[in-house]
Amino acid sequence: MKELSLSAQECIEHYMQKVKARLRGAKSLDANEIQRDIQEHIERELESEAEPVGCDAVTGVLERLGAPQQWVPDEELSWWRKIIVRMQSGPDDWRLAYICFALFAFGFIIFPFWVIFFLPLSCYVARSTLSVAGGPDELGEQKKLIYPPLVVFYIIVGLVVVLGPLLALIGSVIALAEESEREITRKFFQGSFYYYWLMVWGVILAGSGLWWSMLAGFLLRKQQLLDKLIYPFGNHVTRKRLYKLTVVGLTLLISGTIAGLLIIMKYAR
Repeated sequence: MKELSLSAQECIEHYMQKVKARLRGAKSLDANEIQRDIQEHIERELESEAEPVGCDAVTGVLERLGAPQQWVPDEELSWWRKIIVRMQSGPDDWRLAYICFALFAFGFIIFPFWVIFFLPLSCYVARSTLSVAGGPDELGEQKKLIYPPLVVFYIIVGLVVVLGPLLALIGSVIALAEESEREITRKFFQGSFYYYWLMVWGVILAGSGLWWSMLAGFLLRKQQLLDKLIYPFGNHVTRKRLYKLTVVGLTLLISGTIAGLLIIMKYAR
């Protein structure tokens, strides 16, 4: 392929982003084949251009190719995406943004039903709007209405994923500990409730560290999946932050395990 200037590369990437967004709604088209055909067509059209090829030459080729939306006929779209496309007729059309924010705001009036129905629905409309538009860069100021439900939904789901298992672990361990507190303390800890509960919290720390380490390790291996799940904020969860979560998790795991073992070795009969 011809050497392209930075601006020319950005022009092509911008066009292909819109094509990919449209292809996500296709039911039977081969997305890879269509993208490959477009790339090959661009390369053929630029063969006679002097290197490095500028944005003006690329823009002319893309204009002759036609709008990105033309690559996927409306009949290939699912029924819900057809509705979204018809409502979002262009980047200056704010209807979907208003609907998205209205669903989000209306839910506060009927809380807590908002969390169960209106928040996920507004998040779904926001994601669909981003997909149809071809990405956040195409929406401009509309992002101020589309981002709030996404941010709130992702935070709630994130807290459930990160803290939910830990809270369940803490509740289970404490409940079991309270039931067997006297018997185990008498048999194994020489009647010392203090050290018994230190061991219990050591188990909790170790379990918390294990969960966070496993979660961070999974996300490090599935970065692309994470980007899709929290689109378009995936770039905020960097590998550096995941490594920090891994370090914290391993520290808790090791500390809790060592503390529990030391207490058992010192006080258990």
